[in-house]
Amino acid sequence: MRHKRIAIILIIIMLFTTATTFVGAQDGQEEMLISQRFSDMPDDWSTEALEKAVENGLITGSDGLIKPKDPLTRAQMATIINRAFGATNKASISNYTDVPGGAWYYEEMAKAVQMKTFLGDGNRLYPDNPITRQEAFLVLARALKIEVSSVEPSGFTDLDDIASWAKGEIYALINQGYIQGSGGKINPKQTITRAEFAQLMHNLIKTYIKEPGEYTDLPEGNVMVLVPGVAFVNTTVNGHLILGEGVDEDTVNLVNSLLTGRWIIRMQEASMKTVIGFVTDWSGLGHDNLNDMILAGLTKAKTDLNFDVRVIESDGDGDYLKDLTELAEEELELIISYGYTMADATKTAAENYPDQRFVIIDDNSIEMDNVMSISFKEHEGSFIVGVIAGLTTDTNVVGFIGGVQFALIDKFLYGYMAGVKSVNSDAEILFDYANSFTESDIGVTLATAQNNQNADVIFHAAGGTGLGVIEAAGESDFWAIGVDSDQSSLDPNHVLCSMVKRFDYAVYEAIKHVLEGSFVGGNMEYGLEEDAVGYMDGAGNVSNLIAESAELYKSKIISGEIIVPYDETTYDEFIQ
Repeated sequence: MRHKRIAIILIIIMLFTTATTFVGAQDGQEEMLISQRFSDMPDDWSTEALEKAVENGLITGSDGLIKPKDPLTRAQMATIINRAFGATNKASISNYTDVPGGAWYYEEMAKAVQMKTFLGDGNRLYPDNPITRQEAFLVLARALKIEVSSVEPSGFTDLDDIASWAKGEIYALINQGYIQGSGGKINPKQTITRAEFAQLMHNLIKTYIKEPGEYTDLPEGNVMVLVPGVAFVNTTVNGHLILGEGVDEDTVNLVNSLLTGRWIIRMQEASMKTVIGFVTDWSGLGHDNLNDMILAGLTKAKTDLNFDVRVIESDGDGDYLKDLTELAEEELELIISYGYTMADATKTAAENYPDQRFVIIDDNSIEMDNVMSISFKEHEGSFIVGVIAGLTTDTNVVGFIGGVQFALIDKFLYGYMAGVKSVNSDAEILFDYANSFTESDIGVTLATAQNNQNADVIFHAAGGTGLGVIEAAGESDFWAIGVDSDQSSLDPNHVLCSMVKRFDYAVYEAIKHVLEGSFVGGNMEYGLEEDAVGYMDGAGNVSNLIAESAELYKSKIISGEIIVPYDETTYDEFIQ
């Protein structure tokens, strides 16, 4: 059975309630001194929160200024969260290029990465950027390990403005009544000031326990315990008991006392090393294929996010379930599989191990709570290579060869056709299906036949069969467009470019969801907006002018100006 982890559930007190007192707070005279310490300390709704933030060591100010109206930066928020939760452990952040070693916030960002409140985008953390409201809520959700929600709330007009990477957490906060918004809006992209965030922290955590001992009298609200050796005796904790790093439930006791809320435990379980598994398909590793791209994403995530990896190279269809079962028996944090050929085995393994989380890349056929199915907007990437083909052709005839005709391959075809027609309405488009993904000789035959009909640019979405298209391009001297990964190395003189799917990106994002506690079963689809599809020109065969046109159309798709078709019906609507 999977190792048991303490269930951590956050029930947040409403974010804008009135303030209460702090155990061990200074008397009124000392609070007056805190106010006098800063010449710009406001006298308004935020005064008490700012004073408590200073008193509790969350905000220090500088040069006699507290700067209440300044936007809070990401580094400043990381520092406040680290102090609030007693974070001391630091991750290696040498891979982040925008955190200089001599910066005042270097160690704070290292703590934040270790705490997994800040993850950045792989090699940047943007420490000097003002933090937005949606980023701030996401960081708090990570710190407090709040469960995400996929249910879209009602009553707000700007939910579409929330970034996809923050929706689950913000939806959860709204649905549980913890974010009220203003005027029917969440304003997710607005910045948050130092005063606003001080108020938010003050409302979330009312009491900080910094010394061991017995406590018999507590004010209303959530309690943060930052040291072991604490006992609550003959009292009531009217809120939730949050244990900072280095504190576990065995060192905090309730003696004849009542806890009205829940335990929220931040302590990292060092003895419980996270392990993520990957079962390849039959093609294995080391062949510059999609399994290798998945492994690249897994390796990068391992470096950035600190976990171990277990890989099984499967011998074929008959071994998929056996190999997935082997990893499930090891109770790993996550198991990754790839492609529609592994879908049945992945589904069966997920049914047999309902507590095990799975991610299947490049398939959307599984609808289960413990399976995240990640697919791609192939039609968007195919549109872009269609633009390139339409502008490159000299004969005004281009071609497409698909493996087997079904909905997925149709996405490639119709996206490609739409891209061609967008820049070259007079172009003729030939297309054929090979009824195979594994027979390169069929690819040679079909591509040669299209070339004999004057097609001088041919895009394939045919797997191993498509290798024959590239072979024919070399033999007959026309341009081939590769698929899935950069195939320019197969024939640099005849592969114009390749429509790529960023399996490495998908894997990295899936692992982040798991480690952040935001894993949700169901389908996720990535496209141009996430930079998860597009094209690669490894041999430099796409001219600068054509590349600029491709970028222009990419921006139009991302903005919604162009809606790319994905089947015959939507294509017919597109060209009318």
